[in-house]
Amino acid sequence: MQGNLNEIDIRSILQLILGQRTGELFVEVYSGSYISDRQSEPSPKLHSSPFLPTRSWLVFFLNGQIIYATDSNTNLFRLRDYLRRYQIGDTIDNMQVSWAEPHNIQEYTYLWALLEHNFLTPSQGRTIIHSIIQETLFDLLSLHQGTFIFESAPVTPQLTTLKISPAVTKIMQ
Repeated sequence: MQGNLNEIDIRSILQLILGQRTGELFVEVYSGSYISDRQSEPSPKLHSSPFLPTRSWLVFFLNGQIIYATDSNTNLFRLRDYLRRYQIGDTIDNMQVSWAEPHNIQEYTYLWALLEHNFLTPSQGRTIIHSIIQETLFDLLSLHQGTFIFESAPVTPQLTTLKISPAVTKIMQ
């Protein structure tokens, strides 16, 4: 499934995924002239394009529930902010991680390393993941232009899932 956000909104896409799908949703936003001039262009993730995305997001699903979500502008700053709540904000500076995660999502890989080395409890990890998902969905729900692709693919490992409808309702309020 792929398309343009000016044809279908993020809420509708999430409702389609709610139908028990597993995979990843990739969303990109481009410069205004690219979107308005070439609205029917397929996503550049699959086709080369002279236009560079200004921002992109990934949302991972398992059986219609969200496992994780992140954006291209996020490096480890957001994770460090969450870790400061547990007095371990600088811990990731001294960690070495394996980039076995297929999508090379730095935040998620480090979060798993912190869990594996017992710097975080599973409960703390779930709290951080839920907060990151809500932040990301907040950004996504405001988009009206851009392209998206949903690809079926298993995502591992997963610590928690978040139901789409209650999360979207909470964010919209």
